[in-house]
Amino acid sequence: MPKRVLVIDPIATHRIRLSVFLEDAHFRVVTASDVTEFRGSARGFDIVIVGLPRHRLAGLITSLAATLHGTSTPLLALDGNSSPLRRLLALRAGAREVLRRQVPDDLLLSRLRGLIRESEAEREADRRRLTAASFGFAEASAGFDAKASILCLGSLGSLSNELSALLPHRITVADAVRDTDGALVAKPDAIVLNTGSDAKALTRLLSELRDETHLSPTPVLALYPERYASMATQALALGASEVVPDTAGIEEVELRLTNMLVRKAQNDALRRSDEQSYRLAATDPLTGLYNRRYAETYLAALPSQADEQNPEFCALLVDLDHFKAVNDTYGHA
Repeated sequence: MPKRVLVIDPIATHRIRLSVFLEDAHFRVVTASDVTEFRGSARGFDIVIVGLPRHRLAGLITSLAATLHGTSTPLLALDGNSSPLRRLLALRAGAREVLRRQVPDDLLLSRLRGLIRESEAEREADRRRLTAASFGFAEASAGFDAKASILCLGSLGSLSNELSALLPHRITVADAVRDTDGALVAKPDAIVLNTGSDAKALTRLLSELRDETHLSPTPVLALYPERYASMATQALALGASEVVPDTAGIEEVELRLTNMLVRKAQNDALRRSDEQSYRLAATDPLTGLYNRRYAETYLAALPSQADEQNPEFCALLVDLDHFKAVNDTYGHA
């Protein structure tokens, strides 16, 4: 089913141009000139794109965020004057991303699809939490360790020192994922990457990160020169979670990193939920032993494995009479 996009922009030509572009990319698009047209009914969309006016920027974003409160529908803001300060104000007001109006189409599309994927993961996590709660398995809401580990890769200049001063996290600075002995330089919860205008170094480092299996879920914030928008698209295609111009101030980098860590904690909780589901399906809740469903599958596979690999095996069956008395006297454990 095509994803539904709500485009809000007071300028008709911007609405029309964006609507045509998104429909060509197989999205279902609804347009509006003002947020009040969709107050209370913007929840049915997969993403909301808003064109920022010159004035009352924060007020507009805050109003939209209030309309979508309690949902995971992301706000993507397009700004004709994407100065670092305006971008930071919009992010603080509730926008998930802020891009220039003149951003290349492929970068806009990459970021749009990435935000929708993130929101779908958040909705799935919410559904599983509600299901777990209905069975009495509710868990505490996901947070992240106050002492998270952040790996700074590439030429970050003074940014890594500023992050160390501003954030409570452990900051590691390196030029590569592994040191000269082949050991990982860090096991980070998030990665900040900056290769300047060196596109080859960007490709190499992101490829190295994705080749490390245990680092594949680690979110990556990639900085890029604003005049080289193609590098941002390339970074997203190679697995970066977010991209930001290298003109961004330390406050914006800190805000993006904090939000990335929160989303990572949610994703980690979702993976733990999967593991718990598999464990509950295969084990007895009283004893913790594997159940009959697991045993039948395991035992059925043993003869075929013996035929292929020629190992010896035996099956031992123990039948205890009056076993209920053992449970009642000594407990299931």
